[in-house]
Amino acid sequence: MPITSAQTASWKNATSQFLELWSQSNFIEANRYAESAVNMARSQANQNPRALISSLNNLAEVRRVQGKQAQAQQLLQEARQMAQKHLDPDDPIQNTLTMNLARVYEAQGLYEEAEMLFKQLLNQENTDQEQQVEQLEKAARFQMTQGFPNKAQQLLEEAQALLDVQGNTSSATQARVLTALAELALQNGNNDTAQQTLSQVETLQSELNTQHPDKLETKKIKARALKNMGKSEEAYQLLKEILASQQATLGLTHESVGMTLKEIADHLADAADPKAENTYQEALNILEAQLGKDHPRYAQASLSYAEHLSRLNRHSEAETIQQQALTSLSHGEKAVDPESLWVNRTLFSLSKNLFAQGRTEEALQAADLASPNLQLKQNTDQLPTRIDFSLHKIHLLRSQHKHLEAKKLHAHLQQTTQDLFPTENPYSDELRHAEGTLLESEGLYAQAEEAYHEAFEQTPLKSGHHTFEHSERAMDIARTLEKQEKSTLAKDWRLKATAYQLEASGDPLLKSNPEDTGWSHLNAKKLKVGTTDPRYQRYHQILNLASKSLSISGQSKSFDRSIGSAGILFERALEIYEELVGPDDPELTLVLDNYAAFLHDIGKHSAAKRLEARSISILEGAHVRP
Repeated sequence: MPITSAQTASWKNATSQFLELWSQSNFIEANRYAESAVNMARSQANQNPRALISSLNNLAEVRRVQGKQAQAQQLLQEARQMAQKHLDPDDPIQNTLTMNLARVYEAQGLYEEAEMLFKQLLNQENTDQEQQVEQLEKAARFQMTQGFPNKAQQLLEEAQALLDVQGNTSSATQARVLTALAELALQNGNNDTAQQTLSQVETLQSELNTQHPDKLETKKIKARALKNMGKSEEAYQLLKEILASQQATLGLTHESVGMTLKEIADHLADAADPKAENTYQEALNILEAQLGKDHPRYAQASLSYAEHLSRLNRHSEAETIQQQALTSLSHGEKAVDPESLWVNRTLFSLSKNLFAQGRTEEALQAADLASPNLQLKQNTDQLPTRIDFSLHKIHLLRSQHKHLEAKKLHAHLQQTTQDLFPTENPYSDELRHAEGTLLESEGLYAQAEEAYHEAFEQTPLKSGHHTFEHSERAMDIARTLEKQEKSTLAKDWRLKATAYQLEASGDPLLKSNPEDTGWSHLNAKKLKVGTTDPRYQRYHQILNLASKSLSISGQSKSFDRSIGSAGILFERALEIYEELVGPDDPELTLVLDNYAAFLHDIGKHSAAKRLEARSISILEGAHVRP
């Protein structure tokens, strides 16, 4: 039966409505018109197969963007079968369908199938330069998700060369190529290049709807650039805008929403905000529901959460997540290439966690597995990751008493970073700290202390907060001071280290009211010296820290460091209180009894009984009944 003009007009109207809604990022309504166009085209498929093929592709694109990848795959496979049967092999829509199916395979973690289609596209002769550029950009994106940024860079440079010799490529395609180049520049630590490229992208995307996925992707990369430049609050606000747009257009449980929540959690973690953990878990719950735990993208996202847990000394939880990520990335239907930087980053993350637990031999084994792809090279591909890995390797080699190897790697790394950053080396604090560890290993404690001091002073604040790095470096200073028998200075630095640790944990020292310890039974009586005495206020500040340290240990599953910190703080509080009231004042028994109770709680009964005996002795000497 011939197609009537009315039927053709209806189909064209539905398709036109779809394209308009698509451009507005109104995917729910766009889906409705795409379905309508498919139904109309199906009734006349024999007379006009191209209309059905085009409609199936449009509907598949909506489903892909909505995260319904299995449905998109089914629609595209049907469209490809029809196109191969009814259309010329050189028809441009053949490549469009192949490329879109490859993207759907990639989104599902079916990387082998996706790579086969991308190779098929790149190996064929194609006279349509616009489509060639688009294929190169999509293939580059695939390499980026696989963890091969150097391959992605080559493909994007080829796409850029094609753009340079032709003037009729759409602004949307140009913008996507430049966006990918900006992302790679950012990964390689080239913030200025990324910023300049993003400015070009924003000009090309000026006519796009503010909620268009391409525009949101550009904003997300801009947020990363702002974060790298130290403009954390601007970056955080931009990410919240992106999240609101994604939730409005894609729904509350879309994969893109999960990935944006993960980046927001990264910001919260850097700012020592206790909401970070819940935000990570919310993000991972969405990604698990949409992708599954065996999906490489879920594994990649979970690594950030693991590193956050590791910083909170919850090493066993972090290790479980890292091992699961390594399994997902290395085995099964959705495994990535073992040479991928994703696999090597996971090994690197696991190695750091094992090293933090003192399991140096296992840490070195994990690092050696990652070494071939993370060793510092002449090129700048993934430079920040490679430098971080080299710094970690120095500490591992030192811990294994391989001092000569460690010193050689340190010298090489120092020269490399100086060549790359001749005016201001962003790794100077970490290099100086690594130098301190090498000096300490050689018994040069005064020189090590000087290096640690310099590293501590250069360690950047994150969102105005001290970090775990500050805490660890303060402990390094304390340790070298102890080895030089400077015990008073060492105690002060240990106290600072504890304060920084608690601040980085998201629970900073309360300073507003020195009498409010947050732990009622530790409140001391008002003394004759007066509550405005600096020593009295300092005593209460230290008790605040002790109580907070215990609070953190109770919330986490790794008690050792928090309990140890509380012990140091109680000891210091006792010293200050003793100075305030004297060694034999009955009021000192308040601190002694509380300190003893703490020691009983952690199983140190002998030490607790000694404090209790001293308390009784003071009371008996003062003729005060216990």
